Formats: sequence, C-alpha cells, structure tokens
Amino acid sequence: MFIDLDRFKEVNDAMGHQVGDQLLKSVAAAMRDHVRISAIPCRLGGDEFALLLPGMRASAAQVYVEQLHSRLLEAMKLNGWPVTFSIGVASYNVTPGDFDGLLKQADAVIYEVKHGGRNRILLREF
Repeated sequence: MFIDLDRFKEVNDAMGHQVGDQLLKSVAAAMRDHVRISAIPCRLGGDEFALLLPGMRASAAQVYVEQLHSRLLEAMKLNGWPVTFSIGVASYNVTPGDFDGLLKQADAVIYEVKHGGRNRILLREF
C-alpha cells in the first residue's frame, strides 16, 4: 500500500516546516496505532508512506485500509490540517519475486489514484 498526503506541501509552505514535521509525526502515530503486528510501515520520503501487509487477502485489505483512512482523516481534522490521503493498494495472489516488482505495481496503482482525484482508495489485484 502506498499512501500519499494530499496538500501536504501547502500546509508545509503556509504553516512552516515545524508544523509539517508535526503533521508527519501525527500520520506516523495514526499508522502505528492501527498497524497489525505483521505489518511493515515506512516513510518513503517527503509526503509518501508505504505499508506492507503480508498474508492479508484483498477483501480484508479493503476493510483495513478504509479504517486506516478514517483514522488518518480524524488525526488531520483534530489539528485543523486540510490534508487528505490518496491510497493505492496492490494485492497479490502470488507475491512478485523481487521487491522492485512489488513496488512497481503499487506505484502504478498510486499513480492511477492521484490522477483520478484526491482522497481516494484504489485496490487492484494482481
């Protein structure tokens, strides 16, 4: 799963880097509070995060991602930040043989999400 923070740059530019850093910490905390033991969260850089959910079926991932999305939006609302989240999920019946292959498909899904509008979740099965 790739998570892109919509309008983060606007907040960072208008409110300063200290607020931007606090916003990123808030996102990380919301993710940390929601992740399963087997999940692997990370920040890719800038305003992009990733979350690996090994062994989770697509139907369960859809519910899980919707819950995470709600938690993230709630964290933004509590702080008055106008940030939303575009989330692309690549679900595999057979995991690609290398990490780059896995990232390539997930990147393609988030690209599709971003070009379809902000604050959306898109899950594709491969």
